[in-house]
Amino acid sequence: MLIAVLDADVLFPMILRDTLLRLAAARMFRLHWSERILEEMQRNLVKVYGMPAAKAEALRATMEAAFQDAMVEGWELSEMAMLNDPKDRHVAAAAAAEVKPRAVFLLAPAFYMRGFEAHTPQAVACPTAIVHGWHDDVVPVDNSIRWAREHAAALHLLDSGHRLEDQIPSICVLLRAFLEQLG
Repeated sequence: MLIAVLDADVLFPMILRDTLLRLAAARMFRLHWSERILEEMQRNLVKVYGMPAAKAEALRATMEAAFQDAMVEGWELSEMAMLNDPKDRHVAAAAAAEVKPRAVFLLAPAFYMRGFEAHTPQAVACPTAIVHGWHDDVVPVDNSIRWAREHAAALHLLDSGHRLEDQIPSICVLLRAFLEQLG
């Protein structure tokens, strides 16, 4: 079964979170997160979306109860050796502690960002698919086009912005097809 470490960015938008949790509950993949990821999700639910703190805490407790084996531990030492963007190192370290990827499915990856070009992965030894919004105002779509061309990755460009929240059904179709291709 495929494994995915879900970052807070995909856990605090309600539609995306619910979609991913339903796919995990249907055993489409095994999900993981870290304590820090859940703290960031909970904090953003309150700060960004205005959810009452008690409700955010209850949601987190419900998620942890539903996916009791999702917590990744022992990643903290690996974080110090990571070379990617410092704010994302905890996610990469958690993934590295748990995942030996058979495939990679990326949503609007921050490749070739000015000042962080050295952190763009140059070798991916597994099937890779990228989904990116044509109207992304955070990460230029041309960056994903370039990376996909250079690494022979599948690329899906959608009529959307950076968060892709309005394209959840399309992303689900693409993810399901990608997982089915892997067998």
